[in-house]
Amino acid sequence: MSKFAFAAEVLPGHLNAMVKNLMRQAGIRDPNEAVRAFNAGELILSPRDPQALLKPVGDPVVLPAVAKFTAKDAFTKANGVAYLGDNFKQYILPVVEENVPEVAVRVWDLTRAARDIRIAAQLNVDETGELSLTHYFQAIQRKFHTWLAAYVIGSDNETWAVRAYLGSGGWGVFAFRPGDRDWWRAGDRFLSR
Repeated sequence: MSKFAFAAEVLPGHLNAMVKNLMRQAGIRDPNEAVRAFNAGELILSPRDPQALLKPVGDPVVLPAVAKFTAKDAFTKANGVAYLGDNFKQYILPVVEENVPEVAVRVWDLTRAARDIRIAAQLNVDETGELSLTHYFQAIQRKFHTWLAAYVIGSDNETWAVRAYLGSGGWGVFAFRPGDRDWWRAGDRFLSR
């Protein structure tokens, strides 16, 4: 057993504060999930980092409203897409979005390697950070960067981390369940509302 487990000065309030710190850092609302993730080694209790995880790049860009967007008609070779990953084909390609409003999209630079859970929390994905697939596609077409990621809703109504990389043959586009991908690298670019 660790010395910490027997320390007389550790009170239930201290443990409660640690769990709340974990929840805040990871963007988790359920204390049981925070403890589970900590025990599984998915989260660490760390001091506040003075350097922001995501740094805005330029000013937000307004992308237009679209009456109807069909992913399978957009993500094609004719539109510069060279390759689609299996998850993207299964969960993102069937997406059809209607009456998508105009939106201001912000580009973010990841300042250091991080896991989805921290990035999604910083982008406030559960509340406002998810991007429509329509606007993600528009950003790719405008070539905001040669490497773009965002969190979108798939055909299964779940959040997916999507990324597109512009190679010599065109865009390669992939989808990952948040948490499946071990780490995103410093310098990766994210999009959000």
